Amino acid sequence: MSGENPFNRLPEDVIIYIFDKIADAKSLCICTLVSKKMCYLVLQTKTVSVEISSWIQVCSCHRDPAAAKPLLRNLLHFLGKPVTSLWRLLKQPFTTPEAGMIPDFIPIIQFLIEFSCVESLTIKMGFSKQTSFEPLVKWKYDKSGFIFICAKGVCLNSSENNNDVLAPPSTAQLMSLVLYHLMDAMLRLNILKATFRKFPELKNVLVMDSLNQGRVVMDEDGIASLRDGEEPFTGDHDDKFCVKLWHENVLHLPGSGRVMKEVTVAMFKEIDSDDDNDDCLMMFENGFEEKEYREMSELMVKKRACFEDVVSSKQLMKISIVIFEVFGPDYKNNFCSIVIFMVFGPQNHNHFWDLEKQKINIF
Repeated sequence: MSGENPFNRLPEDVIIYIFDKIADAKSLCICTLVSKKMCYLVLQTKTVSVEISSWIQVCSCHRDPAAAKPLLRNLLHFLGKPVTSLWRLLKQPFTTPEAGMIPDFIPIIQFLIEFSCVESLTIKMGFSKQTSFEPLVKWKYDKSGFIFICAKGVCLNSSENNNDVLAPPSTAQLMSLVLYHLMDAMLRLNILKATFRKFPELKNVLVMDSLNQGRVVMDEDGIASLRDGEEPFTGDHDDKFCVKLWHENVLHLPGSGRVMKEVTVAMFKEIDSDDDNDDCLMMFENGFEEKEYREMSELMVKKRACFEDVVSSKQLMKISIVIFEVFGPDYKNNFCSIVIFMVFGPQNHNHFWDLEKQKINIF
C-alpha cells in the first residue's frame, strides 16, 4: 500500500479538472510519465496552452530583399497552399539555417495532436530576440477582420522636451516589422486551420506572441466558419472587403495624458450583404485589451480616413516577394503604401504608383 499513488484515489473528473487548470503543455507532458492511467487522463484535458520559444525571427534577410527571397518563397508556398494537417505543416521545408528559424517546438506540437478533447487552445509564439527596439505595435485578427495600430514614438505630454520622446526606429526597421506582422497573421491563421482538423471539439483558440503585440482570436462561430471552408483574403470567392486607413502625425490621448507620434491605424473587414460601411468601425470597440490602444483606435477612427475603399477578395493579394522588391530600404517606406499595395496586388502595382501620384500616400 505504501507504493500506491494517492492520485488513484481521486475521481477521474477531478483529476481532469486539475489538468485543465495546469493547461501548460510541457507540464502536462511530464504528467503523462506518472502512469498509464495518468497519461490517459491528461489526454482528456479540455484546456491546453503551449509556448513556442522560437518561430520566425526578424533577421538580416528582412533588410536585404535578395537574402529574403529563399525564405519568403518557401513561406509564400505555405501561405498560398494551406497544409492538410499539422503534421504536414511541421514537415514543410520552409526554413533556412541563416533565417534564424529554430523549430524547437516540433515535439510539443506533436504531443498536442494527441489531445483530441481540447476545447480551448492557446499558442504563444516567441518574438525575435534580435529586435533592438520595441515599437508600439498592436494587431488583431478575428472573424470580423484584421486591425493594426502602430506609433513611432510617445511622450508623457506635449510640453515635454524632445529628449524625452522615445527614439523611434528607422523607417526601414518599422517597415520590416509591419511586413512581419502582416505575414504573421496569415501564417497563424493557416496554423489554426490545420489545428481545427486535429481538434474536433475546439471552441475557442488564441495565437499570440510573447510580447502580446499580435493576436489571432477565434471563437466557436469563427472556427465553424473556417471548418465550413470560408477562406478570408484568399480570392476564392467574390467577397467584398472594407479597407480603411487613418494616419496622424501627432495624437493626444486625454485619458492617459500621452502624446503619440506618427500613429497609423488600418482595418480590413469582410462586408456581408446587409452590412453598412459605417458598421465596419464597430470592430474597434473590443479590438484591444489595453486602454491606451483602445483610446488611440477610438480617437483615430473618428477622424477622416486617409484611404477608404470597398474591394473584392480577388483584389486582395497574398503577401508577395514583390513587396520586398518594390519597397526597398532606400524607398520612402511606410505602412500606408504597403496596405494600398496589398489591396491592388502585384499584378496591378502600376495602379499603386498612380495612387501615390494622387497623394493618397500622406506619409
